[in-house]
Amino acid sequence: MGLDKQGRAALDAQVAALAWDETSRAWGSEQRRQVAAWCDASGLVDQTVGKLFPNPQQRERMIEYTRVRVIEKILGIALESRAAYWNPDNLWDPTLGKSFCAWVRGLSRQIALANGARQLHPRAVDTSTLDEEDGYNEAFDAAASVNVTASVADRLFAINPHLNVPRPMDETRERILTRFQELHDRQTPDPDRQIIRMLQSSGWWDRSLDRLDDADALSLILTPLEETKCDLPALLLPDDYRTAARLFALTQVKRKRHCDRARLLEEVTTLAVEHHVREWSVWLRLGTAVARLAA
Repeated sequence: MGLDKQGRAALDAQVAALAWDETSRAWGSEQRRQVAAWCDASGLVDQTVGKLFPNPQQRERMIEYTRVRVIEKILGIALESRAAYWNPDNLWDPTLGKSFCAWVRGLSRQIALANGARQLHPRAVDTSTLDEEDGYNEAFDAAASVNVTASVADRLFAINPHLNVPRPMDETRERILTRFQELHDRQTPDPDRQIIRMLQSSGWWDRSLDRLDDADALSLILTPLEETKCDLPALLLPDDYRTAARLFALTQVKRKRHCDRARLLEEVTTLAVEHHVREWSVWLRLGTAVARLAA
């Protein structure tokens, strides 16, 4: 169940063809309910979330959890979660002229990844104290010491959704990791700050990280990606990034994995040209996708 590229284009056209005047844009309008019904029938949420959770029981639970929250953001009406804690940027705006299917897929990934920990391991957090939100609440943050999933990235990106994370690779990455270990072994004062200066002097830094604590920033930049997750970063990026994302992910695991570096560089150059951006922007998108799953 789900839509291929042609099916997504057809659904986008169907949604765009509706008249979106002031009345139809209102929360809970007939048009919003029609789009919510189309979304539910398309299986787009199920398809997107299903790729993130290979375990059948986990997949079923997270699809059910995510589906109703995406529908809420289309309708603008709370069905299960608390509207007071919604991120306003996640509500669907049909006047922006963007792909509806891309919005559904992106929000589905965000909700599923940000809430997987507490939904699949409910005993780790006192759910009676949780305020529903698309990825962050104080109770979940306080329980971050419970090792359930990549809660550091969940928390940081929920608070700072526009973070950009450069992730060095190859010799640069190994050199920085070695230096990081040396500083800690010697109990050097403020080792995190020294590593950050090293990253900045090497060009592996983005100003969006300035607002983070040093330890949090380093966690996003340096935490190795689990080998079992190498295919997942591609799900957080546009379809044409998939090959580059999989190749880049291989450079971010703890153990050295074979990666066709020439192919990766070629993919990055091609993406930069096609998207009319600098290659650095492509590297940032790749690094940020890995950081969301590694830290």
